[in-house]
Formats: sequence, C-alpha cells, structure tokens
Amino acid sequence: MTNLIQQSKAKAITVASIERTQAQVERAIALAFEPEEVINAYEMAAACKLLAKQVDASKAIQNKCAASHTKAVRKVGELTQRMREEGVLARNGGRRVSVTADDTEKSVSHEVTLDDLGISRNIAAAGVKLLALSPEDIDAKADEATARGADFSCKRCVKEVRDESDAAKRTCQKEEAKKIRQKVDGLYLGDFRQIGSKIPDASVDLIFTDPPYDRKAIELFDGLGEFASRVLRPGGSLIAYIGQIQLPDAVADLSKHLRYWWTCSCYHSGPTLLRMNEYGIVNGWKPMLWFVKETRGDKTTFVNDVATGTREKSHHEWQQSEVEARYFIDLLTDPDGFVVDPFCGGGTTPIACIALGRKWAAFEINETHHARASARIKEKC
Repeated sequence: MTNLIQQSKAKAITVASIERTQAQVERAIALAFEPEEVINAYEMAAACKLLAKQVDASKAIQNKCAASHTKAVRKVGELTQRMREEGVLARNGGRRVSVTADDTEKSVSHEVTLDDLGISRNIAAAGVKLLALSPEDIDAKADEATARGADFSCKRCVKEVRDESDAAKRTCQKEEAKKIRQKVDGLYLGDFRQIGSKIPDASVDLIFTDPPYDRKAIELFDGLGEFASRVLRPGGSLIAYIGQIQLPDAVADLSKHLRYWWTCSCYHSGPTLLRMNEYGIVNGWKPMLWFVKETRGDKTTFVNDVATGTREKSHHEWQQSEVEARYFIDLLTDPDGFVVDPFCGGGTTPIACIALGRKWAAFEINETHHARASARIKEKC
C-alpha cells in the first residue's frame, strides 16, 4: 500500500512538472523567431510530448503536449518559408545551391540549407503544410480529439490538412472540367485513337468501356491508357471489362499511363457458361480493371467489387448488362458527371448515362454497330 501511495505521489509530481514544462514550451514557441530559438522550442516540445507519453499522463495532457509539438513544427515551417522568401534558405532545402562573393566589398553571402540549420526536411515540409492552420486551430483540433477520447498528433493533423487541401483541389478540378466539356456530347464514328481529340483534356469523370477480348485487341490498351490519361480529370476512373487472357498485357500497358486501383469481377448469370476449350475452363466471371488518374477522387463511397448483371445481347453480340454500367456510373460520378466509352458497341454505356442523367460521349469504329447503337440511343432520348 505504501508503495502505491508513493508511486501515486511521484506520478502527480511528474504530471505537475509536465504541465509546467508545457506552459514553458508554449511561451518559447510564441516568442521564437531566430533559427536557434525555433529549433530550441521544437526540441523542448518534442521532449515534453515524449515525457507525457512515458509517464502515461491523462489523454488531455498528452493531447495538449502533442498540440504544442504540432505548433512547434508549424513554427519550423514558418521559419523555413520566411528564410526562403528572404532568399537566405536554399529552395531545395537539402544541399547548397549557390555561393557568391563580392571581392570589392569584401562581403560574402550564401544560401544556407536545412542541414546547416539542423532541421529535418520532413519536419520542414510538415511545418509548411501546417501554416494552413493557426495555432488556435491546432488547439481546437486537440481539444476535439480529447472530447472524443481520441489521440491527437502532429502526423494526423498534417494528414487532415493535406486531405482538406486535396479535397478543395479536386472540387476546383471538377468545376474546371464542367466548363470545358459543355459542347461535347454524342456518338462518334471512328477510332478513338484518331478522333479522340473531340474530348477536351481533363474533362472526364469516368471512362466505362468494354474493349474486344481477342488477342489482337491487346494492342489497344496502350492507346486506351494514353487517351484516358489525357481526358480524365485528376481523381477520375477508368473501368474496363477485360478477357482473362488479356490481363497481364492490359495491366502492363495501362500502368504506363494510370495508377492501378482494383480488379472487380463481373459474375456471369444465366443457365449456360462459356466453355474455354483451349484452356479447359468453364468461365463464370469476367475481370473489370479499375485504374485511376493520380488517385481515386472519392474514397468515402464504397463499391462492391463483384457485379452481377443480366444477359443482354439484343444490340451487340458482346453487349454487357446495363445494370452493371448503371451501378458503376451511379457510384463513381456525380449527377452532372461526364462519362466516355471508347468502345461503344451496342450503346450500353450511353443508355445507362441517359437513364442516370449523366453527360456522355462514345466512339464506335464499326459502322453497323454505330448505326444500331445510334438507333437504340434515339429511342431513349
């Protein structure tokens, strides 16, 4: 019992010491201006945060110390940005890039580096991102985390800032895409690789398409990736039905231009399944490759990676189900989104877009298929 009381008293003394130190850290951060002062304040904040964790201080105290540490990192960002603007700190931060001397005036000036200052490049970069928040904003975020019973950290705070910045950027890119695609709408006869310039750069939210499945069609995927990389807005997606024998080449060629995201499965429904005699396989599903430009724009909308459609071959021998097209178009585009299909076939993608109120454009190289798709689309319009 005596040992427990002594340990309790020792912890109380330590916690009180941490609270006093944290107050001193806050003052040091507020007053720091010169590089030595900023670095000293950062080191004090890092030590205080570590001590609070080691003595298992309360969540509130640990989060307060983490907030002080975050503000100290912000101060480092403030310092590095100021020194860059003044031309004192090297732009790349990591190595000396210029040394100039004026022999007449006997003065020497040079750009210092982050290494000269003893500042980590990662800390400097995080600090610059944190300039988007005020010190009061950081305190508020720490208090919110404490109220939720959650941990607060500089790393999470930087991630939130980055995510908010990315979200704002994506919103602006969407608005720009809307402006430049106003006059694009319709079904075009021809090879998308030759007449794809009809689609403006960075204007498309989703490419949903069903290329041919034979071996000769493998040569199309490099062109498809190049086209998608140009017309998709950042955050946009390409989803393409793929034959199993095409998978290795399709992934390799598309990966030259876009970022692989996922492989979905289209489950074949119906009384009969395709027998692949050459491989000894009864084929019950089809891959759907999902690639994105940079990253997926909306990760909060969950997509089922197994799609089940109905058998529809009324307008094209390889026609895919409208149910599948509607599912992905609905989830991966906004109500005013723009969808493109470089391999229109029987017109399933445009029909799904019309049903969902999406703007669309499509290409079909075969005149007969183009005529059938055109007639089908006109029936729906």
